[in-house]
Amino acid sequence: MKKLLLLLIIPFLSFGQEWIKSYSVNINSLDFINDVIPTSDGGYLCVGGTTASGGGVNAWVIKTTEQGDIEFSNIIDPGNAYNDAFLIHFV
Repeated sequence: MKKLLLLLIIPFLSFGQEWIKSYSVNINSLDFINDVIPTSDGGYLCVGGTTASGGGVNAWVIKTTEQGDIEFSNIIDPGNAYNDAFLIHFV
């Protein structure tokens, strides 16, 4: 399986400056991002899915710094076949 690179281009909060980053769980997984929101510390929270755990798609959460470096990355596997994350909503 070919590696899918996820690219985020973030020009809207940096007054014309932008950065491009690629994120992937591993070389054999299909990884995708469905939603990105800015966080109060200037970074970004991204949600989507990955096939890295095997046995279907699991939710994937990434928190980045303002420069796009990963602060944490977590795969959420509740045991079902298809569980990617579509939307971030703070209450």
